[in-house]
This record gives sequence, structure tokens and C-alpha cells, in this order.
Amino acid sequence: ASTTINCSYSDLFSLPQSKDKFLNVLSFNIQSLSAKFDEFKDFIQIMSDGRKAPDVICLQEIWQIINPDFVKIEGYTFYFNQRTRGRGGGVGTYVSDSLPSRSRPENSLFVEGNFENLTIEVTFGKKNILFSNVYRPPARDNNSLDEFFNNFSEHLTSIGRVNMSTFI
Repeated sequence: ASTTINCSYSDLFSLPQSKDKFLNVLSFNIQSLSAKFDEFKDFIQIMSDGRKAPDVICLQEIWQIINPDFVKIEGYTFYFNQRTRGRGGGVGTYVSDSLPSRSRPENSLFVEGNFENLTIEVTFGKKNILFSNVYRPPARDNNSLDEFFNNFSEHLTSIGRVNMSTFI
């Protein structure tokens, strides 16, 4: 059976203020979390003041996280996968501590420089939901794009075996 999900995009000042009914998900390419952490943290604080703080934050291109303690945000659990060599890439996901969550390495696929992914399971109410954070680095050639689509297909098969709603 297919489920329809209504999704709307909002700017900072038009976010819904309801905290009970909806999950608020934020996703963006940060291009170095460590270098932009103070501004990022301030942005999350502004969203929290009188508005609805994000429940799940998916970041792409987190780059190198030398010490995870330096990118902690109070009230959130931070999960991440990063490259072991070279600059750039990597994905990170913050989940509000008000929502039970866990990493799903069995449903994550991380191929450095091609398909960089982190999958997190979040419980919202009585429903478990997968959030699959994917970063596709710029393709160097057609072969790397083909490899990306093969990896994406493998990933879809992996998360398709799990009986949960999934956001990619």
C-alpha cells in the first residue's frame, strides 16, 4: 500500500509553531560543520525561540569532525559518517533528544567520494521512521555517476526490506 505524505517548505519565519502534530525536518549542505558550527548553532537557537526547533537535522558535507564534543548541541543527539581520507564529504544527522533514535548501520552505505550515507531510525509517537541522509559528491565522469546509481539502488533495496516509513 502506498502512503501519501504532505510536505511543505517554509522559510524561518513561516514555520508552524505546533510541537505535537508534525515532525520538523531540516536538511542542507553545510560545507564544513566545524568551520560554521557557531553560526549553525545560532540558527538553530533562532528557530527554537518562539518557533519550532527542528526535530531532525540532516547535514551534508560535514567535512572532518576531529572531536564530536565540539559540535554538540544541547537537546540533540549527533550521528555522523565521515571520510577517512581527503577533504570534504560526510553526512551528519542531529535528532532531538525528545525522540528516541538509533543509528542503523545495517541500512547505511558509505562509499567515500561516491555515495555517502547515514540512516537513522527515529520513533515519533507510535511510529518508527527511517531518515536516510545521502550526499552525492560531484561526478568526476560517467563511470562515477553509474557507480552512484548502482550504490543508490543497493541502498534502496536495503531500506526497502525494513517495514517503516522512510525519508531520503
